Amino acid sequence: MPEPAMTPEEQAAYAEALKRIIECGRKGETVLDLRDLGLTRVPPELGQLTALTELDLSQNQLTALPPEIGRLTALTKLDLSFWRFPWFQPILRPVGNRITTLPPEIVQLTALNELLLAGNQFTALSPEIIQLTTLTKLDLSDNCLTTVPPEIGKLTALTELNLCFNQLTTVPPELFLLTGLKELGLSGNQLTTLPPEIGRLTELRVLHLSGTRLITLPSAVGQLTALTVLSLSGNQLTALPPEIGQLTELAELYFCNNQLTSLPAKIGQLTKLTKFDLSGNQLTTLPPELGQLTALTELTLSNNQLTALPPDVFQLTGLTKLHVATNLLATLPPMIGQLKALWLLDLSGNKLTSLPSEFGQLTKLELVMLNDNQITTLPPEIGQLAAVTLLGLEDNQLTTLPAELGQLTALTGLFLANNRLTALPPDLNRLTALTGLYLSGNQFTTLPPEIFCLPALTKLSLAGSQLNTLPPEIVQLTALTELDLSRTKLTRLAPEIIQLRALTELKLSGNQLTMLPPELGQLNQLKRLHLSDNQLTALPPEIGQLTALSWLLLSDNQLTTLPPEIGRLTTLTELWLYNNRLVMLPPELGQLTHLEKLFLHGNLGLGLPPEVLGPTLEESFQDRPAAKPQDILDYYFARQRPGQ
Repeated sequence: MPEPAMTPEEQAAYAEALKRIIECGRKGETVLDLRDLGLTRVPPELGQLTALTELDLSQNQLTALPPEIGRLTALTKLDLSFWRFPWFQPILRPVGNRITTLPPEIVQLTALNELLLAGNQFTALSPEIIQLTTLTKLDLSDNCLTTVPPEIGKLTALTELNLCFNQLTTVPPELFLLTGLKELGLSGNQLTTLPPEIGRLTELRVLHLSGTRLITLPSAVGQLTALTVLSLSGNQLTALPPEIGQLTELAELYFCNNQLTSLPAKIGQLTKLTKFDLSGNQLTTLPPELGQLTALTELTLSNNQLTALPPDVFQLTGLTKLHVATNLLATLPPMIGQLKALWLLDLSGNKLTSLPSEFGQLTKLELVMLNDNQITTLPPEIGQLAAVTLLGLEDNQLTTLPAELGQLTALTGLFLANNRLTALPPDLNRLTALTGLYLSGNQFTTLPPEIFCLPALTKLSLAGSQLNTLPPEIVQLTALTELDLSRTKLTRLAPEIIQLRALTELKLSGNQLTMLPPELGQLNQLKRLHLSDNQLTALPPEIGQLTALSWLLLSDNQLTTLPPEIGRLTTLTELWLYNNRLVMLPPELGQLTHLEKLFLHGNLGLGLPPEVLGPTLEESFQDRPAAKPQDILDYYFARQRPGQ
């Protein structure tokens, strides 16, 4: 059957691959990189490169390999993988390599050591793979395997086997005959249990079993005494066997997101542990033996039910990172001061009301998260934390701040939102490195003058305050790029704001603005302008000068018309106009060819039916795609023609 014709893009990819193959042969090179070209087929001329030792065909769109691949008998590494990252999917090609089988000729690659097939569509282990007995590394992760054949046991040279993210419910006993394995990946399958034969893999250094629905861990795991990394996160484990204590070479142990209620005392034998993650369990206490893990540098206990930290934790003086967020801690003992190596401490989401003075002894701290507690005061000793660059104190009950806060001259981010502050200490003006100051949800009635002495400030949030007006001194913040004045009871926007020429985002939603100053148009760096939920009846023509705008949010106002100048905002991608009083739209809206979202709901005077308007803003957040702006505008302007 003839192969389907290639698209121009596929032809260009093929031509580039052929060019590289010819160049590789001319230079006598042994490594060929054909990754990420968009290839749908491989030029058969590849078979002429008989000296090739490494071939990279990853990140393409292949469905098969040519039989000529079998001529590359010197090949030691073949990469056919396609790594898929769902969170980056919009910037990746919609499809990748989709290979389901390998050509029979692949068995001629008798020197092959590494075969990387991640992210393809293998539903079964190709018989040809079993014949590649020289393989030391085989990656079949992120395929569609439902079983692994017993013949896997023939690949006795394997040291690395990755079967993560398939659809396996069991693994054959023969897999555990691969006693030379040093790394084994089984994460993201549906195993529920592990056979006791796993204890045969005594050479294993790394074992990944996260997200496999395991309910229990066999005692045979204690025989894997060479393990240095063990990952069991995202399972349904309620307890750990005491044999876990036999894994004395472990350096990293991950048990997050299980259902553990306690830890065995034998855990204290893992004296080489440097990273230990127990977050997302149901722990209420910790065993005293935890204090024996003196090599620990990172300990994660977040999202448990701990009411206190036992004294033994404070023996872990080598800790550099301690995460205890979202527990039930009501107090922090003075012994916290013993953890002098800490540079990250996360105690967010607890019930702390105060900090001990010994907190100031943690002089290496750089990142401190104390958000979402019930802290009413800070000790003066907090000023001793001279290395802190980020301090999170949002959602507490602070009414004042100590003057010593001004000693934190390395601070770049200060988060104080949703407290009860009415003023800032004068010494705050010493924080000359501060770039982000977040004060929303406090009780300021005027802008604290200390703010105007922060020359590096680029982000300032005062949302939910009670300012009414902006003082002229705000013009001193010439480095500001983001200013949030939402819900601050502003009735007018001072013309002085135009001197904040660096602004890229200005949030003014939820105020009582009835008009905008024409000078606003001079903020030509603005990319996002939030004006929803005010009392605007018109926009100044100068709005058209904001040619860098990508977002213009004007919902819930009293606009009846839009100025023709809005058509100059040709970089707009989102325009929110719902719940106004619009009775007509200017033809210039048709010039906004980059619009991706246009919300006109609630403007009854426009006569646009719901089926044209499409999903509302709220509905569009629920995976319902918004209507195409061009379709809405075409319908509207078609109805404006005579006779329509």
